[in-house]
Amino acid sequence: MPTASGRAFGAATISVDAMQDGSEGRATRAVVCSQLGDEHLLEYRDDWPVGPCEPGKVRIDVRAASVNFPDTLIIRGQYQHKPDLPLVPGNECSGVVVEVGESVDGVSVGDRVLALVGTGAFAACVIASWFRRR
Repeated sequence: MPTASGRAFGAATISVDAMQDGSEGRATRAVVCSQLGDEHLLEYRDDWPVGPCEPGKVRIDVRAASVNFPDTLIIRGQYQHKPDLPLVPGNECSGVVVEVGESVDGVSVGDRVLALVGTGAFAACVIASWFRRR
């Protein structure tokens, strides 16, 4: 998963429980799935809570997110992975690191990155786990 800066993220999901606790009082814009069904049921919200940037994680300002067939299956409840509602769909995004949690090395604020987050990519801001391919 090389990127322009040679860094990548993966195996991360945004936990709805972690985000709904209102940690740090942050909110972001997001496409939200509150009920299963077609795309017309998705909501655009500007108050989606974002949790803290914990150790081992980074905060990314999303610049682009891909739309894939599994995303449409997830919002319909037809995919093998069935996350709890409400959720922000989207597995893949790219953007710029704006915060680095403790114990994260090899990436800095301002780096361009790619993230595979499972769900959560259709938001303006994503918290992702950091890992380095060796």
